[in-house]
Amino acid sequence: MRWCVLVAEAVRGEKDPLRQPEVIWGTVALSLALLGGALIIWLADRWRKRLVQNRSAAEELSEYRQLLERGEITEEEYERLRARVSQRLRMELQLPAGSAAPAATAPPAASATEPPAASGPSSPGPEGASPSPPGGGQGA
Repeated sequence: MRWCVLVAEAVRGEKDPLRQPEVIWGTVALSLALLGGALIIWLADRWRKRLVQNRSAAEELSEYRQLLERGEITEEEYERLRARVSQRLRMELQLPAGSAAPAATAPPAASATEPPAASGPSSPGPEGASPSPPGGGQGA
């Protein structure tokens, strides 16, 4: 209702309503409230993004896989999200764009401590026994 009085005074030409202390202080208070709200939103967004960055790629991919299995996203959306995660992971690991996926998704390599799996007649028998030579081990 007070604004109606200010407008009526402006029409009559008595005082400039924009120079009234109520208008000035109201404008200042409104500006501070808007700036404060913008600051709170900025801080909350920054905090949220920092939480998202702390998730590992495996956690993200498993979450996306669950969304796909529940039918909340399509196969195309899943592939797009998976490509985005792998691109970010390549950037973090500083891998070239055309390189293979990181070791976490690659098949495990044979361990240097494990002997290679042998097959056929040359494989050792039980308890490390040496294989028998061709011909039944009989001398000629």
